[in-house]
Amino acid sequence: MELPIQLKFFKKLELYQELLSQDWKAAGRDAAWPLEKRLLYWTVWSHHHLGTPLREDMALKLLNEDPIAKKIEGGNYSYDLVIRALENLVQRGYATGEPSGRGIYFTRDGLLMGEIIDDVESQGWWRRNKYQALYLFVWAVAILGGALVIINVFEQLAPIGHLFFAVHPNRWHRGY
Repeated sequence: MELPIQLKFFKKLELYQELLSQDWKAAGRDAAWPLEKRLLYWTVWSHHHLGTPLREDMALKLLNEDPIAKKIEGGNYSYDLVIRALENLVQRGYATGEPSGRGIYFTRDGLLMGEIIDDVESQGWWRRNKYQALYLFVWAVAILGGALVIINVFEQLAPIGHLFFAVHPNRWHRGY
């Protein structure tokens, strides 16, 4: 049975938060994270057969020929750095290792993270900002829901409070 609000929506919001956190942690300190992002982005537009692993040599060629990666990170990556990026993808849960140990298969989370990176780095205003807007909306709904629960609890406890505290006669019309 399908839920009215897909769980994929909440999973994408969770991954969006993880993307922001990882970008913040890696800023200027982690050379592998930008490569990981480029590989995850690659899954959106170029990884057409999910049963084929992304091998180390293919990832190195892909990253060194990617015009976006060259423009952003400078290009010409070493083999060791690409290996580290592939291992990190496995450790983060975005991929699983190939049995021979020479490549990776992307997981569902990895494919979703690629979609999020594609959206966040796009040119369109809505695609770039929709996760932030939806994130704020979900928190607003949660806070309002919590406030309603608290208000209802106090309304239910009001009769008990009247047993211990006297009510002024002029307030009888309010139902106390």
